[in-house]
Amino acid sequence: MEPTWYIDCGIWDWGNQKLIAQKKSTLMCPAGTWNVETGHSYHSEGIVVDWGTWHHLRIEVEPETMSFRYFLDGQFMGLNRPDDAAALRQDRFVLTLVAWKGSSDTFSTRFDNVYIGRLAQ
Repeated sequence: MEPTWYIDCGIWDWGNQKLIAQKKSTLMCPAGTWNVETGHSYHSEGIVVDWGTWHHLRIEVEPETMSFRYFLDGQFMGLNRPDDAAALRQDRFVLTLVAWKGSSDTFSTRFDNVYIGRLAQ
């Protein structure tokens, strides 16, 4: 079975008591393929965000190189150039927006103004 390639932007510091006390979390975008021994093949930079605030997450794809650029509120988070760009270019993409939490604590999330398409030139 071929590995699944993905982008999984979200909060990645569950249990960080210092940030929790400040009502903050770190948003980052792991991407690529998953390996049980090595984890995600790519991680964007993490950006600390306040709880209860709206943010603009943008992911750009350069079709020629299949390079992915990540931005949060206009701030550059990282650039990912997959090793398997040729195979990825031939693949289909499925967009899934998910709210997931690894504990029984209550939380809420909202998605608004989702846009998929070409950027204006």
